Amino acid sequence: TMECAGDSCTAKAPTNAVDSSKQDTSATPILVYSRNLCGLCWLCRWNFWMAGVEFELRDIDKDTSWYSALDANGFQGGTFKLPVVVHGAKAWWDIKDHAGLAKELKTRVSEHVAK
Repeated sequence: TMECAGDSCTAKAPTNAVDSSKQDTSATPILVYSRNLCGLCWLCRWNFWMAGVEFELRDIDKDTSWYSALDANGFQGGTFKLPVVVHGAKAWWDIKDHAGLAKELKTRVSEHVAK
């Protein structure tokens, strides 16, 4: 189960781990799971826009597909700050450096395009 309020969520550790480590991310979009009134979510989105990182926005309260991505990336349950960002098999939460993540994602996407 999950409870969200403001800029954070509390969730139990998922029990249905999905091993997506062998997933091809060349055509996989960057997904940003957020909430409209979340200040940290807007900060993340702004950094992505400024870096030219294309992403799809998802409502974290309506689309819980991010939950299995957290599980596959070692989420142990507890409270975390929004947004949740997912690209292929990799997920980020409790993001401290939004500009750094934008740069990392830009590199990840360009590496896949170059292949």
